[in-house]
Amino acid sequence: MDIQKFADATWKDQSDYVIKLPEEFRELAKTEAFRNSISGQFRAWNMGIPIKNYTYKSSDLRVDTVNNTIIFKNPSLTTIIGILPHLTMNLEIDLGKAITESGVRIAGAQDGFYHFQTAMAKSDNIIEWGLGSLNSRVNIPIAKMDPGYGDTAPEIIIGDSKELTVPLNSVYDDAAALKDVKAYDAEDGWITNKLVVESNQVDTSREGYYKVKYSVVDSVGLKTTKEIEIHVTNTPPVTGSIKANNFTVGDSNITGTYAGDVAKLRLYINGVSVAWGGNLENGKFTFYAANQNISATEIVTMNAYDKNDKLFQENAPVKVNNATVSGSISPSEYSIGNAEITGSYTGDVAKARITINGKAQAWGGSFNNGQFTYYVGAGKIKAGDVVTITAYDKNDKVLDANKPVKIKAATTQGTISPAEYSVGDTEITGSYTGDVAKARVTINGKAQAWGGSFNNGRFTYYVGSGKIKNGDTVTITAYDKSDKVLDANKPVKIKAAATQGTISPSEYSVGDTEITGSYTGDVAKARVTINGKAQAWGGSFNNGRFTYYVGSGKIKAGDTVTITAYDKSDKVLDSNKVVKIKEVVQGTISPSVYNVGETTIKGSYTGDIVRARVLINGEPQAWGGTFSGGSFSYYIGAGKIKAGDNVKIVGYSADNSEVTTAIVKVQL
Repeated sequence: MDIQKFADATWKDQSDYVIKLPEEFRELAKTEAFRNSISGQFRAWNMGIPIKNYTYKSSDLRVDTVNNTIIFKNPSLTTIIGILPHLTMNLEIDLGKAITESGVRIAGAQDGFYHFQTAMAKSDNIIEWGLGSLNSRVNIPIAKMDPGYGDTAPEIIIGDSKELTVPLNSVYDDAAALKDVKAYDAEDGWITNKLVVESNQVDTSREGYYKVKYSVVDSVGLKTTKEIEIHVTNTPPVTGSIKANNFTVGDSNITGTYAGDVAKLRLYINGVSVAWGGNLENGKFTFYAANQNISATEIVTMNAYDKNDKLFQENAPVKVNNATVSGSISPSEYSIGNAEITGSYTGDVAKARITINGKAQAWGGSFNNGQFTYYVGAGKIKAGDVVTITAYDKNDKVLDANKPVKIKAATTQGTISPAEYSVGDTEITGSYTGDVAKARVTINGKAQAWGGSFNNGRFTYYVGSGKIKNGDTVTITAYDKSDKVLDANKPVKIKAAATQGTISPSEYSVGDTEITGSYTGDVAKARVTINGKAQAWGGSFNNGRFTYYVGSGKIKAGDTVTITAYDKSDKVLDSNKVVKIKEVVQGTISPSVYNVGETTIKGSYTGDIVRARVLINGEPQAWGGTFSGGSFSYYIGAGKIKAGDNVKIVGYSADNSEVTTAIVKVQL
């Protein structure tokens, strides 16, 4: 990268060039490999004339790991005193070399940029970060500078068959060293083609132990090395081989022959090691495998080793053959509604599959001691269905195909017993037996909807409130789930609902035409008795309130009046409730002449008057007055009444009923 800076020439030979590294470089900057990957140049010119061209030396470079900076000591500028030069510092970092040699990776940018900053520093170590051109700050817009960050290093794998002992005076070049050595990377996969021998010190002319060093680099530059030791010896090498016989599914042992120094075997199934062992004697071997459940679809191989576990032969094939299997299946007659098909079987039958009307069902079945069961689920098979069953061995080979299953229709039965129904209920309830699954009610010969809830011998059938009335003829019929009649037209006994209610008459005022009040329950009509004489049936009853017409003048003060409530069937619900008659009040009031300026209105009264109220020009005044011995006085206050005012006085009884009104004559 090129970073341009401008500096004051008065710094002369006392300046440093400082580069502040991105925070993501901090760990890498601590390594020697990073320091060795740095180089730089210093150039100065003025007015287009070069005056200094200098390549920084190793001694000029220092990495400050505390402040995460690179510091170059600049060359002397004493030859250009008094001139303001144009300075250029060029920095180069071989990051690939630094990462590969140190093994330290660069993290991804925290905000999408890698931030560099440069500055000139004086001898007093004060860094002028703001000095220079705008290029003193560089933000590299790369989210991940090191593609290998977070990547795993490749692995060098020395195979089990790698020959670590070689004969004296044999050839052991790099090709021999690479034999049975592989390289694998989690991200790149197998990269054996990138594997190299960095160092091969093997000298087969002399016995001894020699080092061989391998290395491999993955696609993002991650490098792995590995070193092994090769023994050059004059001892003849040991050898061995095996050949397995064909294995039949169900056999207990794998057998075969061997040659040489083979002492033990290793069994692999589908590439996975499953067992060590084997009995090897006189050139023949047996290897116990009954517990491995080997099938004909699996890949079976064996490795041969000497007594020290040295690999002689890898992946010797074992051919697996299916055993000869046979069998038959004989389903029993199936009854509709059963959850299982049952029957017998012979031979190697291990599973079965049912077909219903051409549609295959799930694999399944339990097979034991010549008898089988196959779960099909209740209701899956219906009368008239075509059902077959096919038998298979454990490897899904067909042994007996499409054996018909005979269907036997199930006979359903049951009874229904409705409980007594009370008029007004919303449901008919009762009990049932057997296969009853639904019901239908008939009311006065008219069939209702199918329905009902049937559980544990009890049923409910919704009819709704008011659907059934007293005197209706109601029956119920029970059916099975296929709509077969099981119990027909069972009578439902109707119980009339008991009615109840109360009546509460309000106080009656003589002269009113109606008796009013409230009621509860099933009250539908009423009858009034006046002085023991019954009046007509009648009344209007709605939302808890009633009115009963008696006519004007029918009831007088002192009469004895009662009222009786009935339901719609004329049943007495509440009898002879007393109707209270409000007493009649009467009287007269006679005011004396009122003289303007007086504070009271006076006069005489008769009857039930106990208080009064004055109206002046129609405007009512306060309640008041003193009434005693036929005389009264009413305080009005001075100046309240003026000449020409229209003044009235109203007399009231103790219950505030208006009794009479009189005019007050006003004079000066």
